[in-house]
Amino acid sequence: MSARFCLRGLETAVNLEELDLGFNPLTDLGPLATLPALTALNLDGTVAGLEALARLPGLRTLSLRSGGIEDLRPLAGLVSLVELDVGDNHIEDLSPLAGLRGLSVLRADHNRIGNLWPLASLPGLGELSLRGNRIRRLDALSGLARLRTLHVGGNEVTDVSALSGLTDLRELGLAGNAIPDLRPLADLAGLRRLDLRGGEAEDVSPVRALEALIWLHVGGSVIEDLTPLDGLGSLAVAGEEDRESPGDGVNAREH
Repeated sequence: MSARFCLRGLETAVNLEELDLGFNPLTDLGPLATLPALTALNLDGTVAGLEALARLPGLRTLSLRSGGIEDLRPLAGLVSLVELDVGDNHIEDLSPLAGLRGLSVLRADHNRIGNLWPLASLPGLGELSLRGNRIRRLDALSGLARLRTLHVGGNEVTDVSALSGLTDLRELGLAGNAIPDLRPLADLAGLRRLDLRGGEAEDVSPVRALEALIWLHVGGSVIEDLTPLDGLGSLAVAGEEDRESPGDGVNAREH
């Protein structure tokens, strides 16, 4: 079934605000350009050029998962975007997103991303998911003061000191990274959920300072002594009996 047949007639739906075309065999998104009222669009699993999306400046929510996407340049003018999901693609370069200053949620798991500096210009980011990429350094995130949820599991991170000033963080995923020192996390007083699966840190005592913490995962880590956490009555520790191997493939990916 051709994309032209699938989308035929949409040009009359000029007031359409939400559209889900996920996992359809579309190759031409041109007809979408006739829908100026669109604010939410799902194109998951759709292998097609994104050029037509440049003519939809009112989009606020866009999902492009699993589409074989390599180039985000057609999205550079979508300044109304609040939520973007580009997970499970082949993306290396985030620089086209640097001007989307209204972006609050970005999910870009399982790509080929190494450089996070384009995100430093997005002060409104509150949720950022970058599992399973090629990230080594988190310095670019140090100024994102509104971040509440951050997942960087399954990368090549060894130092989390750049996160010490992100005091609004409530959820942090670090599974499958080779991080030897957890002391920078002690300043994250509002943190409630922390994933350390498959980690290399032996000393969990810095976590003792996180009095708001209610969930901690240590499965597959080398942590043996959890007594520093005694007294944190509201804390649930997952993976206490699973510290021999990372499990669930967290060395390569965080699930």
